[in-house]
Amino acid sequence: MSRRMPQVGFLMVALLVAGLLAAACSQGIPQGEYDAVKQQAAELEGKLATAQKEAAELKDKAASGAKLTTLIGAQLQPTPTPAPTATPLPAGSTPPPPPERPAYLQEQVPFAFYVETLATQRISKYGVAATVNCLNTNVFKRGQRIVYRFEVFDQSTGKRVTDQEAASVKVRMPHGEELVGRYSARGGTGPWMWNTTWDIPLDYPLGGLDYEILVATKDGRTHSWKQPALVRAATASAAAIDTKLQIVD
Repeated sequence: MSRRMPQVGFLMVALLVAGLLAAACSQGIPQGEYDAVKQQAAELEGKLATAQKEAAELKDKAASGAKLTTLIGAQLQPTPTPAPTATPLPAGSTPPPPPERPAYLQEQVPFAFYVETLATQRISKYGVAATVNCLNTNVFKRGQRIVYRFEVFDQSTGKRVTDQEAASVKVRMPHGEELVGRYSARGGTGPWMWNTTWDIPLDYPLGGLDYEILVATKDGRTHSWKQPALVRAATASAAAIDTKLQIVD
């Protein structure tokens, strides 16, 4: 921040300098004290000249239209990019109709699911383990162990489906293997959830893993849940998109 001194201040400093020198001369003080006073006067004159120069510079900037603003603790923020606007349709064209909603959206779903897939530091039967334990992820490498942990909710009662209500709960892999779910306390202390594991073979195909969870209750109801996924084939301008659980490397 530049120091600015008004014109009155300049005058007061000048008078102070002159007064010090006059007093030193009129009172006949020793040469040493006179030299000290003279040195103080010289310093004040130097500060006065610096202040006058700074004032002149500020005056010039103000005259040229420059705007000086002092901001404490402020940061320069980038100019926000305006949101893109839709390209208007050519005159006389008809906009495409909205996509038709599939019929399955109207189906009654007897069970709701909460599903996690986790990496684990426990060594698989292929001698491979994750570097981070209990990491919630949908990307795994060959040889790793996938931990499936999930809850099942009965829509008719609003209660969780436990091993007391379920006849069987399984995770079915795309190649047909079925993994039996166990209902137990997570980490031995809770919360209670369904869980099972699968060790990925070292030669398993890479890409999306399209598993599903099968539920059969003791009163005869069954349901199959498949992971929701956005799948799009590659195009000339965009890469393929597959949000299912992925096996890489």
